[in-house]
Amino acid sequence: MEENIWRAHNVFVNQEAVNYQELDSIDNPDAYSEDDVVEIFIRANSGGTKLGKSDLLFSLLTASWEDADEAMEDLISELNATGYEFSRDFILKTCLVLLDKGAAYDVRKFREETTKSQIIERWEDISNAIKAVRDYLYGKTYIKSDHALPSYLGLIPLIYLRYKYPEKWAKNRHVDAYLFRTLLCGAFSGRPDNLIDKCIKRINKDEDMIAESMFDVIHNDGRNMDVSDESILHSSYGSKNIHLLFNLWYREFDYNPSYQGNSPEVDHIFPQSMLRSQKTEVPETGKWVMRYQAGARDQIANCMLLTSDENGFQNKNDTLPEEWFSDKPRHYLDLHLIPDNPELWKLENYELFIEARKQLILKKFRPILENLGVVTSERYIPDAVSDRTTPAPVERIVAPSADATEMVESDDSEVVATRAIQPVPEPLQHDTSVGEVADAEQLLGNVFTLITEPTKYVAGYRAPNGLELALMRTTKSLTVWTEQVDGYDAIGLVPEKNYSSLEPRNSNLNRKNTPKLRLGFPAMVWKLESVDELMDLINWYSNAESQVLI
Repeated sequence: MEENIWRAHNVFVNQEAVNYQELDSIDNPDAYSEDDVVEIFIRANSGGTKLGKSDLLFSLLTASWEDADEAMEDLISELNATGYEFSRDFILKTCLVLLDKGAAYDVRKFREETTKSQIIERWEDISNAIKAVRDYLYGKTYIKSDHALPSYLGLIPLIYLRYKYPEKWAKNRHVDAYLFRTLLCGAFSGRPDNLIDKCIKRINKDEDMIAESMFDVIHNDGRNMDVSDESILHSSYGSKNIHLLFNLWYREFDYNPSYQGNSPEVDHIFPQSMLRSQKTEVPETGKWVMRYQAGARDQIANCMLLTSDENGFQNKNDTLPEEWFSDKPRHYLDLHLIPDNPELWKLENYELFIEARKQLILKKFRPILENLGVVTSERYIPDAVSDRTTPAPVERIVAPSADATEMVESDDSEVVATRAIQPVPEPLQHDTSVGEVADAEQLLGNVFTLITEPTKYVAGYRAPNGLELALMRTTKSLTVWTEQVDGYDAIGLVPEKNYSSLEPRNSNLNRKNTPKLRLGFPAMVWKLESVDELMDLINWYSNAESQVLI
């Protein structure tokens, strides 16, 4: 024993072979909080088996509860048996909320003996409340898998209602309206701990969950609660919102087959490869550019749900719609909301097809959402294009001019019609009263997808077109990092600096947070004056194409 102690002393003190930092300093006992120690441990441990904060907090619980691991794994297995992805992190946060400890993670909460003893004593009631809400999702809604559940955190107020007021839960008629509206709006995206606490406070005040009261709380927290035509049409390929909408739309599809390889797949009606091949000339420069950017290709109006067999290598693949739909019966077209005019299935009539299908999508969803108690605002005003309108014979489509219109010419070269080019949904609008970094983070969370849980210093997001963006969370100004893209002169903003792939930059841009913005990749940093400028950047960046400028 003595020999081992002296050997350790020799390695740590004499040889200094192992680098370490003493955190519990006698000279400055207030230098680090317990949360700082946890954060440092997570960072230092990233090279081995990665542990999150929930893993470390759970270890504090297991010290007092011998069966904690088994109980947690049993609960997670039961919750996820039909395709959900409930996590330990979610369950621990839910435990804190149900015990009225607040949603925010804090090491001190799990070090308190009362918290640990209450979780152990009430585990069965906590588990039953979580399972009851999960059963409601699976049995009484069309959100039957992880695909269609954009955020799990919005379920916590429902679980609290079931736990604290079970009789009110059994009779509540507001659950569907609350659930679908908050999911469609992304109300609990970003870091919603404070919002969860406010919702719980309102439930306790009302001793029930009243949808309009909850919506007032969420709206007053600065979160978007508007389910509009635009928000439906803004859903795109790769986003979870599109799966939520498709679950409501394609009720005949099995979103949770026994074999995951048989899960339905989102497919582009007009194949991406064909749309990418379309070029248009910019009159001012004479330069030929890609006509349909990612936002135009990936919008919901160009997406449909197919079975895995239909979308296989020897089936639809890159088949154009004029061929794919040519032998399909009327009920197939109706199921997929396909305009039944074959002229609209041609590649040269892509914009006309998109406008006609948008009308059919909105017509489909308005009664569905109204039945769920969600009222939509009709603000999308597309061109008056009927799905039964026969387009004039088209010889060619002239490149767009500066006023964003195009001329459709007939065989005798006479101009027969003009129409506005609308390849993507309308740009997002934002309230000019918002101007803090926290509000910027909320805005980004409503539009983009978090790459991973934000750190203290940076939040990394992925746009619908796949481009990455990082918001610095501790700066006084709005500091944003993006991939290198061209064309920003159109929004009147200029990046503060372009970084080549070899130039060092903020070390918080790493493989986990922002894999395409870290050292080794070109990037740009922007200093913005207001959230309005951020809104302009978002609208432009969402439709940009990544390219190396340096």
